[in-house]
Amino acid sequence: MAKEKKHNMAAVNDIIFSPSTYGDFITGDNDGYVTIWNAQSRKRVFEMPKFENSIASLSFNSGGRLLAVASSYTYQEANELEILPRIYIHEMNDQHISSTSAGSSR
Repeated sequence: MAKEKKHNMAAVNDIIFSPSTYGDFITGDNDGYVTIWNAQSRKRVFEMPKFENSIASLSFNSGGRLLAVASSYTYQEANELEILPRIYIHEMNDQHISSTSAGSSR
């Protein structure tokens, strides 16, 4: 199965800077992608698989080891699905994402 790549531009809904890795920042966009960037090299380091809805918000814990991703209907695009909002917790490591657990909010 080929890796899904995106080549179009999408509105960025949130951007956060890594508290543990100098020069890295993460964006969450309206198409449902979370991307890790390196500001010094100006390159994409890692892109998570597409989430089922837009990325509404991103947040690190104080140590920068856990990344919370909120995926939700943001009322910005007509093609968004009205799925219950979900919050995903990702553990960050040297390879950036080691494991994923998901939760649902109601």
